[in-house]
Amino acid sequence: MMLRVLGALCALALLIASPARADGPPVPVPVSVLCPTCQTSLAVTNASARVANPSTSPPYNTLTIYNSGAKDAYINQGDVTATATTSNARLPAGAVMTIWASGTYVAAITGGSDTTTLLIWQSNGPIDLRAAMGGSGGPPTAVTIADGADARSGATTDAACGTDTGNCTDSSLVKRLLQRLTSLLGNGSTTGTTVVQSAGSNLHVQADAGTANIGTVNGSTVGGYEFNVSFTPTVQNASYAIGQSLGGLQTVSIGSTNGLSGIVDQIQMASQGGSTSPVAVYIWDKNPTNTTCTDKTNFARSATDNQHLISAPISITPALAVSAQDTATYGAATNLTSNFVNSSSNTNLYICILAAATQTPATTTDGRWNIQGTKDAP
Repeated sequence: MMLRVLGALCALALLIASPARADGPPVPVPVSVLCPTCQTSLAVTNASARVANPSTSPPYNTLTIYNSGAKDAYINQGDVTATATTSNARLPAGAVMTIWASGTYVAAITGGSDTTTLLIWQSNGPIDLRAAMGGSGGPPTAVTIADGADARSGATTDAACGTDTGNCTDSSLVKRLLQRLTSLLGNGSTTGTTVVQSAGSNLHVQADAGTANIGTVNGSTVGGYEFNVSFTPTVQNASYAIGQSLGGLQTVSIGSTNGLSGIVDQIQMASQGGSTSPVAVYIWDKNPTNTTCTDKTNFARSATDNQHLISAPISITPALAVSAQDTATYGAATNLTSNFVNSSSNTNLYICILAAATQTPATTTDGRWNIQGTKDAP
């Protein structure tokens, strides 16, 4: 029964997140934003031709190119002198490619005596070509669906579905889901009462605090609050050997409540000087007083301190952004599930960043870091 409720929750999330379109699946909004006036075209022959990008980059850093003809084209980017050859990237007839706007012009050519036409849009990410073409090759148009016209979504007046697995409209299934949740949660007075239990992790309702605490970490309830903290280690503009600390131990406050528990799900870095050298990141939930983590000094681990590592050391290798306007490098470790439980008087995480290859920071504040996750209290 509970699997059915969770299935209906997924259906509800999809229904809310996906705007309806009459001509197919929904456009991914707001992941990418199409520049409404940034469209151009290029007639392509066996002699290289070029056209200026429809807009500037940034903010619109990607080009979506549609080969509307019946012959293959070959694409290149550059400045006002850009040319294309048949050794450049091939865009088959009828195909679409999305590329970073690394130049200010798009050049193209065909093979033999072929001709074709390219349609070019500019946006801040991949776009739904049907949205760009308005479903019929014209400009984007708004689509209005009358209440009840879409048989799958249903009408606002539809009654709740009679069963969890009934052959009902989305509107009916959502009403059924809300009825079931109302029955499960009662009148909101069940503070701390377990509502759902799966593999030892509980969903609790904390009605008096107004916060839903979801899941457990080593027996401590977490969730309901997020943290997103930036920090910049002070380093030296000098060569660091493998295994030396970049900036020493970083004490990062993630809240104001002692004894925080939570989950780190992402850590990111940016090198303003464009370093592409790998680093290793150690994160503890207790101050590693027996560990040597001093700037430009060889790291020395402590078995005692490493009992409080929230995960194995995390490896990050920054890389260049695909944009001529951005010379910084970026790296990240995402989709982490690194649990931590702080001591009763602690609100911090402790981070040591090590050089995993010989490297020289461009400035004393070259690396900017960001750590994100969820926690059980402010």
